[in-house]
Amino acid sequence: MSTEIEKITVGEWDENTYLVYGDKDLVIVDPGDDYERLRLQIDQTGRKPLAILITHGHFDHIGAICPLMNYYDIPFYMHSADKRLLRQANFYRKMSGSKVFIQIPKTDKFLDNCSLLELGELTIEVIHAPGHTNGSVSFKVGNDLICGDLIFEQEEGRTDLPESDPTASKNSIRKLINEFNGCRIHPGHGNSFMVSEIDQSKEL
Repeated sequence: MSTEIEKITVGEWDENTYLVYGDKDLVIVDPGDDYERLRLQIDQTGRKPLAILITHGHFDHIGAICPLMNYYDIPFYMHSADKRLLRQANFYRKMSGSKVFIQIPKTDKFLDNCSLLELGELTIEVIHAPGHTNGSVSFKVGNDLICGDLIFEQEEGRTDLPESDPTASKNSIRKLINEFNGCRIHPGHGNSFMVSEIDQSKEL
């Protein structure tokens, strides 16, 4: 079975939503906004959506979760350490200038003690990678790693936000460099890149 990862950039904050799919099944990662656009794109794949996963609970990564859950009747997974951020999503959307408020989803499964997800024909490795938030996780599929806002093409993700931890972030990035050197990184914003392209001279 071949596995593909499709990026769809959505919303006011140009957030990257990813569709992970095999021959028949599909998983949605970080559906930030633009529900109608995402639904059309998902339907065009011809695959069956099985679940929604998020890398972390920030407001720009969760906007389309509830309508997608309701439309496809699928569960939502996240790390429990980001429960408070999830609850406060509309407050942070307002603070960031948005006038659009969202329904806060109910979590069906927490990823705290989960290292591997078996979803239909898809096998997804779950890696707790705190720093950008306490509950940040990365999802590994083959040689692809969806890392949320932990790190971007040219810089470390922000650690000056509520519930961020600069030390934990640097440790998570070092782990990524040491353990996943052959992987392609798919971040929450911007372009994908190889782990080997990370500039380690930036005090990581």
